[in-house]
Amino acid sequence: MRCSRFFVLMLAGLLLSGAAQALTANQTGQALQSLSGLGQLEIKTEAGTTDMRATFQGFPLSAYLPAAPAHVLLMLDDADLPPQRWPAQTGAAVIRLGGLTGSQLPAELNAAHLLLEALNKTDSPTPPLLAGNGVGGLAVILLLERREPVVGGLSVCAPVSGWAAQVANLTDFRLVYDYFTRSLAGTRLTGLSDPVNTATLPTPAQTAASVDALFAGAPTIDRFNANLGQIGDVTHVRADAGAYRLLLDAYSREVPRWQAAYGGFPYNNAATSYQSSMDDDPMNVGVARTAAVAGLADQLKTLTPTGHWSQPLLTLHDLSDPLYSEDTEAVLRSRAGGSPLTQFTVQNVGSGGVRACDVPDDAVLSAYRTLQTWVAGGPKPPDRTLDAP
Repeated sequence: MRCSRFFVLMLAGLLLSGAAQALTANQTGQALQSLSGLGQLEIKTEAGTTDMRATFQGFPLSAYLPAAPAHVLLMLDDADLPPQRWPAQTGAAVIRLGGLTGSQLPAELNAAHLLLEALNKTDSPTPPLLAGNGVGGLAVILLLERREPVVGGLSVCAPVSGWAAQVANLTDFRLVYDYFTRSLAGTRLTGLSDPVNTATLPTPAQTAASVDALFAGAPTIDRFNANLGQIGDVTHVRADAGAYRLLLDAYSREVPRWQAAYGGFPYNNAATSYQSSMDDDPMNVGVARTAAVAGLADQLKTLTPTGHWSQPLLTLHDLSDPLYSEDTEAVLRSRAGGSPLTQFTVQNVGSGGVRACDVPDDAVLSAYRTLQTWVAGGPKPPDRTLDAP
């Protein structure tokens, strides 16, 4: 979801000596800095180099890991979500690749591939496990499908049906919201008629004012109430002010990233038929239509899981997450059902909140330990829905 640009990987890890040192870089000017006392390697994408492979050439990764760790966990963190805090409790040697965004996924998958290559050359007794949240959770699935040298993966509150579907979901919500608020005082947002002009996108404060006006008018004015409910019915998002703000802000945040990464708008809804309003025909005439730059839709499809992987995958979702809906689990399951090799199980947490990825740390830790048991030869865990701890 950020611009396609150069990267630098900043690596910070456990030094057995306990003293902080700085390593000289290779010909790209890459800085590899080791920080003592962290117990893990931190890997973050920042502006810098195009040569991902150079990061790992001659880099003695095993020197920064505990001697002969029981297993290595590669964490893939979404740039827009808080990093998971639970890995310190797993006993694993943890490596974190942070700052993942949907627009950068191809480059970030390449970085993860190179890191896994480097890990494969260490003296770790087993291949690593993968775990990720948000976009990182999608990356986990895509890496499993690419048959990377890992033993399994945990995907937490991720857009598991693919990045193309997530782009469509965010854009469709904004389009439908704009249609149903077009004639309601105080709710009209800017920036939709010309999505290429990112300067016109609303600020979070403007979005909040629009949503607050919509929900404030709903109890007393029939037009507000009817339109409020129809937005939720058409987009399958529950009518909640927090959920509406979150999705609209996500759209405004993502559009500049899409423009910069892909050189244009990546979603075409010309053939989309919107359903479940009180009168679908005028709605489909009135909803704005966006045009994707040629080839971008096909490019996004390469970031769509096919359901074909052979290592165990456990997904964990918050049932109330408006940004990464658990409805995508059904889509992924339908694809996975077509492959006899696919190992797949789902766990859900019903938190009742409306924040993105509102999954308690101990629920994630429990899911991770369940995956550990599974990949170690234990039984495949059943699908289940849990109450929030």
